[in-house]
Amino acid sequence: MTRGRLIASTVVAILLVASSEILQAALERTAAVRTEEAACSSVKRIVAAKGHFPISDIAFCDFVVPKYRPKGYFVFALHSTRVCDGICSTNMGWFALQKTTGRVFEWDVAEDRLGRPIQDRP
Repeated sequence: MTRGRLIASTVVAILLVASSEILQAALERTAAVRTEEAACSSVKRIVAAKGHFPISDIAFCDFVVPKYRPKGYFVFALHSTRVCDGICSTNMGWFALQKTTGRVFEWDVAEDRLGRPIQDRP
């Protein structure tokens, strides 16, 4: 095999591996989410991975009722397992999950609208 063919073969192999990884990532991001339970699990996994802490540190998801959220989204707060003496909060942030794609966004509580997207990989 000539040096040129070896280089061409290597480039083709690299491109095949890269395209399969891109396709897999795209498929993972386009998974429809149909239930609040699935939305909660998905966002817990992503937030815990990005924050480098165990999912068990997240106690529950507190969902906004459908009447008050944009069509096609689950909107909710994550709450921690933190135990408090006196006044404190267990709120870990507000999030929106797009039902058709599974994409996760911050939820801007002050403006009552979608915030920036959250990457699903830390």
